[in-house]
Amino acid sequence: MKNLSKGLNLRLKYIVRIEPDAQNDLEEAVIWYEEERKNLGKDFSEEVYLKIESIIQNPKLYQATFKNIRTAVLDQFPFSIFYFMKNKIYPHNRNYPPK
Repeated sequence: MKNLSKGLNLRLKYIVRIEPDAQNDLEEAVIWYEEERKNLGKDFSEEVYLKIESIIQNPKLYQATFKNIRTAVLDQFPFSIFYFMKNKIYPHNRNYPPK
């Protein structure tokens, strides 16, 4: 079979999915920081967003600490984002991905 990717500059796109427990942790942290100081929750939320953007741009930047789980530590807050990458490639076809 002919190598269809030869000579192509392929860029993988990643989909970010935040698990419900992680979403709850983030929301609780935003509330806690906001109660500590006005706009601190907003600052925390923005830093989380920027770190997730960094992960999307370069997902292998952060070290894998356990099996395939990577850890991105926030710069200004004592908080880490744990994530892993799943590589699933589907042909561009209306029947994919399978339901």
